[in-house]
Amino acid sequence: MKAVIRKKRLGHQLPQAHRPRPRPPRHRTGRRRPAHARAPRRQPRRAGPRPAGRRPGRHHHPRRGPAARRPGPRPAAVEHTELTAADRPPITVTATPCRHGPPLSRPVAGPVAGFALRWAGQEHGVFWVTGDTVLFRGLRRVPRRMTVDTVLLHLGAVRFPLTGRLHYSLTAAEAVELCTLVQPRTIIPVHCEGWSHFTQGREAVEQAFAAAPDMLGERLHWLPLPPAGR
Repeated sequence: MKAVIRKKRLGHQLPQAHRPRPRPPRHRTGRRRPAHARAPRRQPRRAGPRPAGRRPGRHHHPRRGPAARRPGPRPAAVEHTELTAADRPPITVTATPCRHGPPLSRPVAGPVAGFALRWAGQEHGVFWVTGDTVLFRGLRRVPRRMTVDTVLLHLGAVRFPLTGRLHYSLTAAEAVELCTLVQPRTIIPVHCEGWSHFTQGREAVEQAFAAAPDMLGERLHWLPLPPAGR
């Protein structure tokens, strides 16, 4: 009797070496993962105002402030050089902004620049050669940097059949607007005759300056200039 009872108690128990190993938990949808497999929880945000210059979702460079991300073109560096010759006073040449066409036209039109010439003895300002350019923001800033006595305007309203109404040099109306800002004592128009891509000639320029304010038409002089004193 005791043997039968002992057999009933131990009949369903297997030795330790023959027991099956427990299966690892399956990560099925809807089941909670074990603690060691879970992603760490995010720390709650601290209360209070956000630091200045930082916006959510934007990378903040530790060495650059908010001004580094402001839109708009960067100010161009001003370049100077000096021309010297024997027995002549030196001439300082300053590069001025220039854009030979509409926006994004530099790969086609190429880099260009204007020049402001300064030498000893000038009384009313520099001699400025605008270069082949259209009127844009950089050109409007020139009178803030220097006083201009005489300006040599590159006009003509250059156009090409391939680009339609886009122009690649100053129009007469743009020249009037620029001279209104610069207020030079002498205006010399050039670059408007002799080529087929010029769409405005001498007549259009004279009409625009005749109707310009500040009596700009009286400051307009065509080459060759009359001798001094006339």
